Amino acid sequence: MALPLAGCTGPGGSPSSSASAVPDDWNLTPADIDNQYEEFLTDLVVKYGLDEPVEADPIRFVSAEEWAVAQVNCLNEKGFPANVGAQGGVTYGDIPAEQGPAQRRAAASCEAEYPIDPRYSMQLPRSRALAQYGFLVNTLAPCVEAQGYAVSTPPSESTWMDDYYATGQAWDPFDEAASQIAVGSDDLDDLYQACPPLSDDVYPPAAR
Repeated sequence: MALPLAGCTGPGGSPSSSASAVPDDWNLTPADIDNQYEEFLTDLVVKYGLDEPVEADPIRFVSAEEWAVAQVNCLNEKGFPANVGAQGGVTYGDIPAEQGPAQRRAAASCEAEYPIDPRYSMQLPRSRALAQYGFLVNTLAPCVEAQGYAVSTPPSESTWMDDYYATGQAWDPFDEAASQIAVGSDDLDDLYQACPPLSDDVYPPAAR
């Protein structure tokens, strides 16, 4: 499992050459948010293989931690069975094959109504990256070790920041522990529940 720090998609996700080249804190404008949301709607059409645009209005942004719950509740309200997975994913219930297209439209609509905070697809600003580094060293690493996993010595703050902004990847005790778990084992779910890999200080409540 990769920690959602680097930003998988969306504007702002490309790594910078140094920490000094990025803003100190989040500075998204309403226009930035609207533009990203429109791009997100376009991506949903591709993701779900739809033949028409998604017709939905955003109700509220959700955090990564609450995303699955919001999607499952929305899907259930639309008449499609779904449950929250152990690591925050969505598992779909069985439906007749002919309902597949309607289920995909409902899933796309739910994502559009409860989109994840756009900052999760962006590179962290300096102050939030520093907060995550401190969390990794002081909270997550001891938690992971207490669960019985080996963790390497953390790099210095400056080295971690350089790595993160140069490549989008940096030392992460959760990833190190995950690499020690057999594929398909429930131990990864247990680790995720015991040691959530993201600091609460990284994404304060969204402004929208």
